[in-house]
Amino acid sequence: MGTGDAVAATLTTDADPLALLDTLAAIGALGGPEAYLLRHGLTVSQFHALRERFAGDEAGLAAGDVS
Repeated sequence: MGTGDAVAATLTTDADPLALLDTLAAIGALGGPEAYLLRHGLTVSQFHALRERFAGDEAGLAAGDVS
């Protein structure tokens, strides 16, 4: 899923697409989502569980399924 797809999948009527793109760019500048999440308290095993859970699950991500 590309950045544009991620933005489109997560937008709501109240969301600001430019703010979301800016946030994604900032996270990218900090080394990407893995590095960002690990620096902010997520454990390696939690990250791997998230990656496994959502690998290839574009429908789940688009629907906001984080269960």
